[in-house]
Amino acid sequence: MSKNTKTKWWLGAILFSSFLLTFWMDLTGLALHQWLGIFVGMLILYHLITHLDWVNAVAGRLFGGTKHRSRLYLLIDILLACGFGLIVGTGVLMSTWLQIPLANYEFWRINHILFSIGTLLVVALKLIMHWRWIAATIRKPRVIKPDLLTYPLTTPASVNPSRMCRRQFLGVAGVIGIGTLVAARNAIRSMDLLEGARNTVVAQEMPVTSQDTQTAPINETTSTPMNDVPLITDATPTSSPATPTAIPTTCFVRCDRHCSYPGQCRRYVDLNNNRLCDNGECI
Repeated sequence: MSKNTKTKWWLGAILFSSFLLTFWMDLTGLALHQWLGIFVGMLILYHLITHLDWVNAVAGRLFGGTKHRSRLYLLIDILLACGFGLIVGTGVLMSTWLQIPLANYEFWRINHILFSIGTLLVVALKLIMHWRWIAATIRKPRVIKPDLLTYPLTTPASVNPSRMCRRQFLGVAGVIGIGTLVAARNAIRSMDLLEGARNTVVAQEMPVTSQDTQTAPINETTSTPMNDVPLITDATPTSSPATPTAIPTTCFVRCDRHCSYPGQCRRYVDLNNNRLCDNGECI
């Protein structure tokens, strides 16, 4: 195994592991999540620069003299470049570094997560398509020691190559698939689409009491022959004062735990120094 091949393998492993780690904000916290995003973006840029010659070669003969597999690889790389560009762009837009007052933060957050999930699926597809290179790189070569040659030689058991290839494929695809599914599931749960959108906290509305006041009929009073003084009756009010109604407001938050200092997870951040997590306050 050449040193260049081993370096590329470790680069890909670090890139995939770091990208998976960005899907667990409860573990990393918001600040580390943002730095991990920048780190993954820089690794993607370095990966693109090191493979720029291959990209130019395939793109130069895209419609002639190029294998279908190379065209598919180029299409996957283009999708990955667009996906990571959207992830980094929306992430920087929502970051605490710029403090941009977004009109609809929930819209950008949901799209940032959807871009991340879609890009993760494309990354998993690319890695599975390179399973032979991954398996061949991590497989250790068998070394025969010289002292073993003095022992009686035995006929090695025949190994079915197709069974070995199938086993290696299942091993590589299993590790990549499990990591991808767990990360995607965690990202979907963070959107709260399956749990009733808990991140959208609706402010409590004051109960609106609408009383249908009816005008009480005024009893007609008549004087009797026995009493010349007319009876005086209390006048019933015909209307009641209107009850003020509260205008419902909607409050969007990043996290519904409403943590106070020191917080319940590593996502706790308090930039306004009010002893409450900024992720649980209105945006």
